[in-house]
Amino acid sequence: MKKRSLALILAAMLALTSCGKTQEETTTTTPAEDVPAVADRVVEGDASGLTPAVWQVTDPESGNSIKMMGTIHIVPDTAAIVPQYVMDIYNDSEAIAVEYDVSKVNTDMVVQIQYLSYFVLNDGTTIKDHLTPENYEGAKALLTELGYYNEAFDSYNASYWESLLTSASVMSLEGMKESGVDQYFIGIAKEDGKEVRDIEELEDQMLALTACTDELTNYNVSEMLELSSEEFEESFMELYNMWATGDVEGFEAADAEGMAEFPEELKADYEVYNNLMLTQRNMGMAEEAAEYIRNGDNIFYMVGFAHFCGDGSVVDLLEEQGFMVERIY
Repeated sequence: MKKRSLALILAAMLALTSCGKTQEETTTTTPAEDVPAVADRVVEGDASGLTPAVWQVTDPESGNSIKMMGTIHIVPDTAAIVPQYVMDIYNDSEAIAVEYDVSKVNTDMVVQIQYLSYFVLNDGTTIKDHLTPENYEGAKALLTELGYYNEAFDSYNASYWESLLTSASVMSLEGMKESGVDQYFIGIAKEDGKEVRDIEELEDQMLALTACTDELTNYNVSEMLELSSEEFEESFMELYNMWATGDVEGFEAADAEGMAEFPEELKADYEVYNNLMLTQRNMGMAEEAAEYIRNGDNIFYMVGFAHFCGDGSVVDLLEEQGFMVERIY
């Protein structure tokens, strides 16, 4: 199992909000046969089996602070999504800040049209002009098998196909939730009457998600199609467990190790993608967090776990600005 496959195929689940299915997508999925439920192999830790990382960031001048947590956008269907200490932080907050309130994609037609506009091909081409014949036929066959294929998707770009293929493969695993940590908190915050703040605009996320060249996307898709359901599940569980145990170092080590196996001819494409997906977005996320702290906002701040990993992470950028950063869990 290539570490680079793990990082590239599943990174969007950590770094970018999963917007869920659109109205055009089907809703039937077929769980992989003879694969034990993901929920049966969740790491052991505290009472809920989870110990995700949480940081406290403080302004030394004013004493104002916020707590920040890395999230994962798709999770196993376990009894608890997060441990009690995370719920305590949420209960003590007056508002939450997330990458983007994904519920708007499914409830606001204008937002949904805007979302789909980033994926629809409007230059006279179809997906067959962007994926290799082998990747197109392989992806179509797998999506059909999993109950996700719709012929309308042939008018969508390669980024959409990669995203859909990833989501469909994860949701085909037995014992998965349709939503993740951030979506869970968006839901309960609205029920509790707490403010939900968008850290980013939808455009920020979509420009990052669609930044891959066709060459890079074809590589990602081909790597994914080579995986058996067992290998894919192993990859997902490795990534999930890094989040569940707050293993920042493990995530960074896996990513660094994988670069040695990454094709030399695609490294420039990957650097452009990584700059938009993480580097630039981290800067914007750090600026938003700094503003919340300076304003004295009592807010629980949560973005994808990958934004807290590696050089130039959100917490690194805040520390460079003079804030005190302490990992408290």
